[in-house]
Amino acid sequence: MHLHHEDETEHAIMQIVKAGLGNGSDHDDHDHEHEHDQTSEVLMAKTVTMLTLCVVSICMGIIPMQVARCLKITTSDDVINPKSFKWVGLLLGFGGGVLFCTTFLHMLPEVEEAVEGLTASGAFPHLNFSLAKIFCCAGFFTMYLIEEIVHSHLRHKHPEKATVDTKSSSNMNICANESNESISNAVQTPKWKEHAEKCEIGHTHLDLIDDCDNFHAGAIRGLLIVLGLSVHELFEGLAIGLERSPQYVWYMFGAVAAHKFIIAFCIGVELTTSKTRALFSYIYVCMFAVVSPLGIGIGMLLVGGNSAAASGPAAVVLQGLASGTLLYVVFFEILHKHRSGLMQYLSIILGFIVMFGLQVLSEYKISLYASLQLHGSRNNLKLSSGP
Repeated sequence: MHLHHEDETEHAIMQIVKAGLGNGSDHDDHDHEHEHDQTSEVLMAKTVTMLTLCVVSICMGIIPMQVARCLKITTSDDVINPKSFKWVGLLLGFGGGVLFCTTFLHMLPEVEEAVEGLTASGAFPHLNFSLAKIFCCAGFFTMYLIEEIVHSHLRHKHPEKATVDTKSSSNMNICANESNESISNAVQTPKWKEHAEKCEIGHTHLDLIDDCDNFHAGAIRGLLIVLGLSVHELFEGLAIGLERSPQYVWYMFGAVAAHKFIIAFCIGVELTTSKTRALFSYIYVCMFAVVSPLGIGIGMLLVGGNSAAASGPAAVVLQGLASGTLLYVVFFEILHKHRSGLMQYLSIILGFIVMFGLQVLSEYKISLYASLQLHGSRNNLKLSSGP
């Protein structure tokens, strides 16, 4: 009887073991199906993100060009219409504030952080000065040098430019004489204001836009602007492409899209007012729109690393140079050449505040993403350790 009881106990144990093995295999199958579903969701999220970033960025970049054409912001000679000059200046000021904030509060801190990491790993030497700022200054002077080379070449190629400048100076003197005469006559005051405004606008855009060199210089300037921003956007897209959870993909998408769409709009404004040819403008906008999806695609193919520092010193140097080129655009092409009073100052401040708000929101989303990632890893550890 005792042997019979032992046989029953052994049989019960075998049943429990079989049941446990069966449940384990079912649990493994369930985990495999869940992992497959999550992979499909991640691929779907990244695909939607790529298409949305590309299409919306193109639309945002083309909007200023279409608005300029519909509202006749430029005349038949491709000179900015005096009636639209103030609005164009305000839009450029807004774009300058956006780029100013992007450079100082977004790109440069990332470059400095990446340089510190690479210095700690031995890729960069330990120095008593900031390499990130050196890279930024190098980008600034590179942009300056390219502009001067282009203008010098075109002035040498088109010597009649000096005649145009002389004539424009003569016209300015004539306008000034007319203005002085109208001041002495109280009845002519409205005409004086009209003449003064037209002369000031004409002079501003003779300095900004030359018939000889604008198409070449504007094309190169627009290309450098887009390339400078594209280096940064490529790494942001790479960060999205390296995510492995659909929820985190959407968080990163919101953070990247918030400022990418505004920057695309500002690029469209800058290309519109710099007399860049329409074909080049569309090409540049499409280039800027494509780089983030390209980064996402690269991230989907790569494993490991989520920043410029993880891609090596060359990527950090490029991003530092890009921040310097944007500084040149902000100070020399927007703030210096489009100073039109207090309203433009307020538009620059508004652009800075809007971008700063988006930056704070992006940091909040990233911190929330990090906390969720930490919480998920803790749950996985608990499940793997078991009861």
